[in-house]
Amino acid sequence: MARYCVAFDTMDQFSKVSGTESLSDLIELVSKSREFSDIQLRMNEKRPLNTFNRDKNRVTIRFPIEGKIKTSKMKVNCLIQTQLGSISIQEFGLTQDTAKIFRNGMRISKCMLGKSGTTNKQSLLNVLFSHFFTCMYLCPNQACQSF
Repeated sequence: MARYCVAFDTMDQFSKVSGTESLSDLIELVSKSREFSDIQLRMNEKRPLNTFNRDKNRVTIRFPIEGKIKTSKMKVNCLIQTQLGSISIQEFGLTQDTAKIFRNGMRISKCMLGKSGTTNKQSLLNVLFSHFFTCMYLCPNQACQSF
């Protein structure tokens, strides 16, 4: 916990990880981290976030969130998937929030990686997820096509 500068609540969530989680479960788990509590959902951001979530005429996120984006946790989840899916974000505020999410997300994913062992396929998915965060933080201008 202290090694990665991660909140106790976040570590408590990671202790519940069984190793059988899918990629969508891992994204949801990371988006619920306490480190993202300062990210707020603003009224003018709801429309573009809902467009990223579900739109018949555009490319959307890989794991759509049920309903409309209503909470900051849903916003974090949507922005993580948007960045990993190489979907262009035009709004400046959302771009800044995405950069902040990936700065903290890199540290959180390394902590998740250190907490779990690599004994099965799902644990290797944790490793892959950690590398996505590192890749997208260090090289934000390059598209990550393997997501």
